Amino acid sequence: MTPSTIASTISTGWLFNDDPIHQPTRRPQHARPDLVWVELGKNVVELASAIRVRYELRTSDALQAASCLQLGVAHLFLTGDITFKKVAELNTKMLT
Repeated sequence: MTPSTIASTISTGWLFNDDPIHQPTRRPQHARPDLVWVELGKNVVELASAIRVRYELRTSDALQAASCLQLGVAHLFLTGDITFKKVAELNTKMLT
């Protein structure tokens, strides 16, 4: 997960499966042990730049896609945003 993804999921309560306003002391890195944290290093940023141009995504969306792609072929990108379906290499599962 990237910092951008964390901010989005905390605000929806998905990360903790409850209302984040009533749990202000919870830390995202302890919420779900099955999540993988991806650093926004040089490789991710370069891949995000290519994705942004190729698929005409916003920079924040391209960074999230690139972060997931860095995990290899076994990755799964959970989203409610249809925009990510554009990225052919991304194994996307739409949340409803």
